[in-house]
Amino acid sequence: MFLVFGNPRMLSRYAGIRALAAARGLAVSCIAPAPRGAGRAAPGPDGILTVDLSDPTETLAAVLAMTGGRRVVAGVGLDEASIRAASLVLSLLGLPNPGVLAATISCNKLLQRAACPAQSPRWRLITPAGQTVGHDIPPPWVVKPVSRHSSSGVVLVETDAALRRLLASGDYGETEPILLEERICGWEYSVESLVAAGRLCQAHPTAKRVSEPPYFVEMGHVVPALGLSEPDEAALLATNAAVIRAIGVETALTHAEYRVTADGRVVLMEIAVRPPGDGLSLLYQAAYGVSLDEQLLALALGETPPPAVARRRALQRYLLPPGVGTFAGLTLPESVPEVLVVPRVTAWPSLRPLPPSAPPAVRMVLQHKSPGDRLGALRESDDRPASVVLDGPLDADLDRLAEDVVETLGVTVRADVG
Repeated sequence: MFLVFGNPRMLSRYAGIRALAAARGLAVSCIAPAPRGAGRAAPGPDGILTVDLSDPTETLAAVLAMTGGRRVVAGVGLDEASIRAASLVLSLLGLPNPGVLAATISCNKLLQRAACPAQSPRWRLITPAGQTVGHDIPPPWVVKPVSRHSSSGVVLVETDAALRRLLASGDYGETEPILLEERICGWEYSVESLVAAGRLCQAHPTAKRVSEPPYFVEMGHVVPALGLSEPDEAALLATNAAVIRAIGVETALTHAEYRVTADGRVVLMEIAVRPPGDGLSLLYQAAYGVSLDEQLLALALGETPPPAVARRRALQRYLLPPGVGTFAGLTLPESVPEVLVVPRVTAWPSLRPLPPSAPPAVRMVLQHKSPGDRLGALRESDDRPASVVLDGPLDADLDRLAEDVVETLGVTVRADVG
């Protein structure tokens, strides 16, 4: 039996791993996080078992009942809400996993700062109630909640008065732990890494496009990364390797985010010991000709993951919300080959790799909102309405093509009434 732990969003994005495991003759069972206090484990839609994954006893009991005496041969965790439970269960079963320590650290930015002091920005811990520890840092600051995701609550503030207003705004829980960090200026990159039994096997940089402060929302990705000098790439990969060692990763596909400053300093923003979100699974397959699902399955089974060598360059570009109101739909040009309505899909499609020399092409448009969803200011990842995915030869000008495509796409918004 093969176990997959994850929320519905990530279960759909990485549905390929279930298909690949089933093709090997493995029975696949999915476990999703249930709200705390939701009661006993219960089957959900599509046979997915929902469990309070914060309760180790409940989680292990549910998994043992689910297996019905069948032997579990491997498993994976796909998101922060599931990774600690997945790592604990797989560790108890003697199977490859990220490691309970690494999984715990990856879900908490304070723990990441403590584990990786040499790679981290300067920081101190605060709460809206005013409790502080650590040293003072001159402004401007980045306010960063310890345990949130998708850029939620991450804001740049420049004065003490602005900081006090933000903490009193009600956007944070009264006792919610928050990092107050030095502002790091520089280009942002992620590194997708494959780690097997503590050994770093592969590491692939991705370039990011991030919105302007005061919020930091990812608005684009380029795979493999553009704009890295050889010294900066070497420093980025060395820092990434040091971070992976510092948090004790055992076996995992990791997704770590960094900023590289003008003087070559590489600073850790955060690291996750699970596969990346957004459209990076599509970009990776288009660029490298191998899927993250294939590599993740190989790691889970204790095998050598397939090598990934860049054949093409792939890009995802997000559209800005056009205003405040209700999302009504997209206006699409005839050239768009496929539209993926993300909220409705239960299994993301595989993106067939094109020949390395094939001309640049729009591969897919992703609609991230459903009709009736609220649109407003861009403050976190869930505020983005749509994006476009395209790829081309390694030397193609994909930015120009992306700008042309984005100009032809339309996000329709109904204005609020009353």
